[in-house]
Amino acid sequence: MSGEIIAEYLEILERVGIGEKRIERFEEVLETFGIVSKLSLGKLPTESRDVDDNVMLATALAGKAQFLVTLDKDLLHISESDKKKFKFSIVTPVEFLNAIGE
Repeated sequence: MSGEIIAEYLEILERVGIGEKRIERFEEVLETFGIVSKLSLGKLPTESRDVDDNVMLATALAGKAQFLVTLDKDLLHISESDKKKFKFSIVTPVEFLNAIGE
């Protein structure tokens, strides 16, 4: 997980009306406990039509992910030729569960 993604998660939680104390606790969990690996991102890819989503692609690349699981249409609709540039699959949650045999 990158610092940029943590910031986006916190912003979204605030936007959807999650209380400030719960958001602070979530941030504390991410910062304190060893459940999250933080990555430094290199150059951001440019394949998503939403430039804000390119940080998700960069984080998946830097983290050597096998899957980027999302419902974001801008990420899901990246062209097949552009998807081949990545070493991970961009899938919906249902596709992910099917891929891992759930």
